[in-house]
Amino acid sequence: MRALALASLALLIASPSSTQQWTAEEQEVLDTITMCWDAWVEALADETPDHFYETCRIDEDQLFWDTTSGAPSGQRMVRRTWDNWRQIGGNWADMRPVAIRIFGDVAVVNLYGYWTVKTPDGLVTTEYKRTEVFQRRDDGWTSIGVQATPASSADADPYN
Repeated sequence: MRALALASLALLIASPSSTQQWTAEEQEVLDTITMCWDAWVEALADETPDHFYETCRIDEDQLFWDTTSGAPSGQRMVRRTWDNWRQIGGNWADMRPVAIRIFGDVAVVNLYGYWTVKTPDGLVTTEYKRTEVFQRRDDGWTSIGVQATPASSADADPYN
């Protein structure tokens, strides 16, 4: 029911960002995020994080802070909690970029991310506010930082 409500709300409220025209460079960053999110879903289906780490360029020292956790953890924590991620599975449903700023070789992206995850009551769609930071390296974008905040306590619940 919540997924239906979110989908209906998204259709009713057209934000300025939904009609935003991105530059080629900004679109390249968005394409990188899409590639990484797709690789994450494929890795969940394969039941191994290998595909994700082979596809998505992530700095070894990248900081990842899901604000439902006490502190930034980095990718080592994602690997340690892989079984939990597999249990909630799911798929990304949508991405709504709000702002992209590129400063030389660094890109900062503010967006809403919508994920469908498994719960004991069925699939629910969660909404997260995200900031993703990339650095251009070797003709591509490498993730160097992510901060994700649930839009509501209900959005955080399936992950706990």
